[in-house]
Amino acid sequence: MNKIKIIIFLCLATIIFLFNFDTAAAQEEITEGGVAILLNTLNEEAIQNGFDNYSLNDYTDLINSLTDEEKELIARITFREAGNQDIDGQMAVVEVILNRVLSDKWPDTVYKVLSQKGQFSTWSLRNKVSQENIEKMLEVIELVANEKESILIPYLEEKGFDTNPLNYVYFDGVQHSYATNYIKIQGHWFGTSTN
Repeated sequence: MNKIKIIIFLCLATIIFLFNFDTAAAQEEITEGGVAILLNTLNEEAIQNGFDNYSLNDYTDLINSLTDEEKELIARITFREAGNQDIDGQMAVVEVILNRVLSDKWPDTVYKVLSQKGQFSTWSLRNKVSQENIEKMLEVIELVANEKESILIPYLEEKGFDTNPLNYVYFDGVQHSYATNYIKIQGHWFGTSTN
């Protein structure tokens, strides 16, 4: 039984470390009431930080479910939108595209999200991207799939926002009244819906 407790403690300590929680407090939680108290504490901390619906696997699961054609469409639009930006700007654009696919307020396929009238002005230029640049953006998509947290989180924390990163569904070179909670990454302002 002690071996099981030690294994559980090590697993939970790893999770706590990944989420940057105080391991001493976590150990105290375990000794005072077991694993359930610790898991409740982790969940309460996540809710307090505004990330109650955020899962590290949201992007990974979605990206892994995409066809090669869908990934290539995302790569093409990401290059057209952020090919001149660094990795943070490119990853943020990929996340916004994925957030729209995951959202109930937007179409539920990559094609419909990217081709939706009035949304991605670069849609008409999607076929004017070299294979080399497509490959670079496919690597960016894989980085998003493998990231430990949304690329938006450090920018949100810097601004003091406790907004769920999955709510970021807009980006543009300027701010608009239909979005809020703006953060600036490279050449784009990223925002959430006002309604």
